[in-house]
Amino acid sequence: MIMKTKLALAIVASALSMATLLHAQSATDVPAPALPDGTSVKMRLDAAVTTFGSKVGGDFTGKVDEAVVMDGKQIIPLGAIIEGKITNLAEPRRISGSPSIGLRADYVVLPDGTRYVISAVVVDTNTPKTLTVDDEGFIHGKVRAQGDLTEVGVGAVGGAAVGAIVGGPVGAAAGLAVGGGSTLTHRLMKHHFAAVPAGTILWLELRRPMSMIPAPASVTVGQ
Repeated sequence: MIMKTKLALAIVASALSMATLLHAQSATDVPAPALPDGTSVKMRLDAAVTTFGSKVGGDFTGKVDEAVVMDGKQIIPLGAIIEGKITNLAEPRRISGSPSIGLRADYVVLPDGTRYVISAVVVDTNTPKTLTVDDEGFIHGKVRAQGDLTEVGVGAVGGAAVGAIVGGPVGAAAGLAVGGGSTLTHRLMKHHFAAVPAGTILWLELRRPMSMIPAPASVTVGQ
């Protein structure tokens, strides 16, 4: 009888231990909260991206211009950094349509340096009269008529004008160096071009949920 009682107690103790272990394991398996797909992120572009000066595969960065909040909790704070890649640059000939720029956001970096993987594309800009966004997330520049070449000019003047479009007086100065010859002006005469100036507000939209699990330092998205 005593042996049976001890055996029963041992079985009960073992069952309780297993239940505790399973409960602890299930608690650690609960995924971190995530921002759902469709979440909007407002970003201010750090440096200009252009069809004539940028490269596909190149990097872009921007700063979050408005905190992202979920269930009353701030998930992405104001000033967090968005890192991403330039995925498309198209300069069609003047009879072929509008120029386009593709940007894909890959990471958000919080002020403490923690990085999270995101998957987001541009859905709108704060300058819809000059920069529109299609359903695939490509930014389209205004189609420029032949008469609009007065904005670009010839030779060094052309470089300065393009620089001004991209970055104001500083960009104009840089444009003088870049556009001193006729090559750039000739190309812009043949093709439509697009420029997203530094400081442009871009609204991004998550294409899949953003996990709040920090990204390993070695992870590089899109490489």
